[in-house]
Amino acid sequence: MWTIIGQLAVYFLQQRFAHNGNETDDLKLIEGQIVRALRK
Repeated sequence: MWTIIGQLAVYFLQQRFAHNGNETDDLKLIEGQIVRALRK
């Protein structure tokens, strides 16, 4: 389960960077959601 979440996180982050690298606010939101999901 943890590895799946990690792989999805990496995938989404890579997609974000591929489209536009200065969407840092969106990246922070995604990272926050990942952290909350991992803490559950």
